[in-house]
Amino acid sequence: MIQPSDPNLLKLSKPELIDEIESLRAELAGTKVEANFQQYLHKTLSTAIKIGYWEWDVLNDRPVYLSEEVAEIMGRGLESMFEQYRSEEDYFKFVHPDDHIHVRKNLNVVLDSDHPLGGAHVYDYRIIRPDGEIRFVRELEYGKREEDGVVIRTYGAIQDITDHQESMALLEQSEQRFSSLFSRLPLGVLEQDWSKIKKGIDKLRSEGVEDLKSYFENNPAMLQEMVGTISIVSANEALLKIYGAKSVDELIEGEENSRDWWDENWAKLYASEIAELASPERIHFGELKETRMDGTEFETRLITSVTKGDEYTWKRISTIVEDVTERKKYETDLLEAKTEAEKANRAKTAFLSSMSHEIRTPMNAIIGMSQLALESGLNEKQKNYISKVNSSAKSLLGIINDILDFSKIEAEKLEMETVNFRLKDTIKNMVNLVKYKADEKAVKINIDIESNVPNLLSGDPLRLGQVLINLVNNAIKFSYPDKPVALLVALKEETDNEVVLNFTVRDQGIGISPEQMKSLFRPFSQADSSTTRQYGGTGLGLVISRNIIQMMGGDISVESEVDIGSVFSFNARFARPSQDKLEIITPDSNTTEDVDKSMERLRGISVLLVEDNEINQELVVELLSSNGIMVETASNGQEALDILRTSKFDLVLMDCQMPVMDGYEATRQIRLQKDLNDLPIIAMTANAMKGDREKALSTGMNDYIAKPINPDTVFFTMDRWIKQAV
Repeated sequence: MIQPSDPNLLKLSKPELIDEIESLRAELAGTKVEANFQQYLHKTLSTAIKIGYWEWDVLNDRPVYLSEEVAEIMGRGLESMFEQYRSEEDYFKFVHPDDHIHVRKNLNVVLDSDHPLGGAHVYDYRIIRPDGEIRFVRELEYGKREEDGVVIRTYGAIQDITDHQESMALLEQSEQRFSSLFSRLPLGVLEQDWSKIKKGIDKLRSEGVEDLKSYFENNPAMLQEMVGTISIVSANEALLKIYGAKSVDELIEGEENSRDWWDENWAKLYASEIAELASPERIHFGELKETRMDGTEFETRLITSVTKGDEYTWKRISTIVEDVTERKKYETDLLEAKTEAEKANRAKTAFLSSMSHEIRTPMNAIIGMSQLALESGLNEKQKNYISKVNSSAKSLLGIINDILDFSKIEAEKLEMETVNFRLKDTIKNMVNLVKYKADEKAVKINIDIESNVPNLLSGDPLRLGQVLINLVNNAIKFSYPDKPVALLVALKEETDNEVVLNFTVRDQGIGISPEQMKSLFRPFSQADSSTTRQYGGTGLGLVISRNIIQMMGGDISVESEVDIGSVFSFNARFARPSQDKLEIITPDSNTTEDVDKSMERLRGISVLLVEDNEINQELVVELLSSNGIMVETASNGQEALDILRTSKFDLVLMDCQMPVMDGYEATRQIRLQKDLNDLPIIAMTANAMKGDREKALSTGMNDYIAKPINPDTVFFTMDRWIKQAV
């Protein structure tokens, strides 16, 4: 393009001249657009980063130029700024009073500078806006010198840095808190420089070493040399206290010579630690026995990690050190206590099992013999004596069962079965068991089962019966004579798979006071001591019942008035019987008609009774032979095996705990003989603890009857297996 001063311009023709003029106009327009864009960009950036610009006439002591951003930072309009800011002294109207001296010191630094161009100076201070808001600003001032060395103009920029200052203040507070926490933390914190170890690791990896832990374990001298390059950066007071060091310098002195403390344990720790810090997780957990400055030993738990940002250099490795000496001792003591508790619990279980067996064996004789005596030709006075013996024996058995159940609850070993059963059978069985006491007090038992309550359920009928027996028995016990006891069963909820029933037991008796109610569900307690003396009992029945109810998905409540009576109510959740398993289990709930039929079918069969207790032998022999059953006896398992080699029997009643050979081993030996493989064997034992039934069945026995025996249960169980064997 031809320049305006170019002589060739005069040589152009008119059309060429017009084209050249248009070209110049286009260039000028482009330059203007670029200038406008630069001005817009400058304005946008100045606003975005909150920077204002100014120019100052030093000779006339007045502002020459103030950008709009300067006014915005000061919280004023640009026109107002020029009106109020006519001299250098006027500017102090905008400056925070506490910063006046600071600003005066920095205001003329560029004027006094020896810099040939006037120099530049940056400083921070605070301003106050008209609304009272305080803002932090940073000002940069630049002075321009003339040829005579005098600065006649200064230029500068002012930026609002309030947000930055607040962030820095928060950061400083955070650092102060961290520093305070770091120094006061009960855990020791150690920071070290492992950079030389990192270089060694990088070199090893470049040489193809992948398993660093194994490598260091096989090269302990190299490992010790590398560990010797570690230097301590910092340590908090807690760490010094843990090691018994007075200062970091003293701690460093103790660490300097690794020969003084290096051993196989340290080698293993560092080999593992370095390998794990070199892994992607970059963290290591370890435990070690260490030595304090005074030579005493202590246990430590260490957590070592690479400080973020130092992953490639390992200039800062942080280790949290905890003195766990007391905790280790506590853990050891706790473990020993746990072992002792488990040992004591096993001893208690063994004792309860032994006690159960030793008590149930004579109880079987007492209850059985007294029952047989009642059925013999006694006069009324004799019957009265024997019936009281029988009743007391059954009460004692109830107490034993309560204690055993409570021990299971304490050990969280009380379990629930799930079988199909008929609700009415369970209730009928309950009534049969409590009827004797009800008749003694002339108390009538009224049963009301609402019509919509399903009879066929799936759950634990024995445990449900146990709860009902306890509640109805208590109602009879505390009811006034001739006042009825009521049991109401109602449907509360039902779905396709589940049924929730509500059971309510109501009596008209002595009632319970609000004060007595507080101890109602406490173990081994009744309403008061006089109640225990007058009515008997262990005070465990309600505790056990509540636990059983809770295991059935419900809870129990009670309402009572003194001399009016009590109402106990509970919910229990049952499943609906599955269609693919409709066998109905009704233990101990057989009707008199059912038992009579069983006894009739059993007449003439032959039974081998294996029992070491002579009185119990006599009892069972009398019970069976009086019904036309042929009985032969054996006093231990070995005798039973000898008899079975020469004689045939339809069924074996097997005690479990016997001398010479117990019932479990005898059963296993019997099952090894093919011709006796189908012989029904029923355990009849005083071993009635949790797992005893399962143990008997696992050895090959077909069924299980716990002592003291119920004659009806014996006949019904024998009949069931005789029918299956036919």
